[in-house]
Amino acid sequence: GPAILTHLADAHPQAGLIPPPGSSARALHDRWMGFFHANVYEGMLRELFADRYVTDPACMPSVASAATDYVRQHFRLFDAALAPGPFLFGDRLQVIDIYVWMLCWWIDAGWLVQECPAVHRLWQAAGTRPELARVGHVHFG
Repeated sequence: GPAILTHLADAHPQAGLIPPPGSSARALHDRWMGFFHANVYEGMLRELFADRYVTDPACMPSVASAATDYVRQHFRLFDAALAPGPFLFGDRLQVIDIYVWMLCWWIDAGWLVQECPAVHRLWQAAGTRPELARVGHVHFG
C-alpha cells in the first residue's frame, strides 16, 4: 500500500499529494508512512486475524487483545504529532493522510473520538473528499 501510494504521488507531482523527494517534509512524510505500515497495519492484522498468528486457538483472544493495545499505542503517538491538523501537513492532504484514513476504518471509532481526537479529525476531513468518500462507501459501507 505505501509503496503504491508513494509511486502514484511521485508519478503525478502536479497532484501535490507528497512532498518533493529530498525535502525535510518528505523525510517526515516517509517516516510516518513507514511507522504506520510497520507498526499499525501489522498490528491490525494480528488483531483482526489472530487465528493466523497462533497454533493454539485458545491463544487467539490474547493475541488479539495485545494487538489492540499495541495499535492504540501507535495511534496515540501519531495523534500527538498532528497539531494543528487536520492533516500531517496542516490543510494539505498527502498520501500519508490517505493511508491513515484507510486504517481508521479498522479501529473502533468511539475509541478514536475519545483517545485520538486529532486522528479522528484527519479521518473526518479526509472523508469529505469526494474521491475518498466514494472509496469509503464502496469498501467500508
